[in-house]
Amino acid sequence: MINGDISNETPPRIIVAMEVVVRSETMTAKSLFGKTKTARKVTGLNNAELSKLWNSAFNYGLAIELAAFEDEGWTQEDVDKLMIRLDFRGGNPFNYAQLYDSFHDLVS
Repeated sequence: MINGDISNETPPRIIVAMEVVVRSETMTAKSLFGKTKTARKVTGLNNAELSKLWNSAFNYGLAIELAAFEDEGWTQEDVDKLMIRLDFRGGNPFNYAQLYDSFHDLVS
């Protein structure tokens, strides 16, 4: 806080990988030319972890980001669907979500 201006304050941020809060299965499809494409399908939610994240965000004032990685088979559509599902459920602990190309893009 600079000179009483609270607009400069940002809460501490936690980045959570999508695999922590969902159960999923990997589907692999082969194309005509021998290329394989890997995709993920969400089969359920990890309600215990979602509850812990919600309580942590509420109690400690944290900003929580949902991170998914394209090289692990996630798409932006998967991330958006999960965010909408959590919003409709009424217990979305995430402030925002992001699809990264790989884990190395996140940490670099």
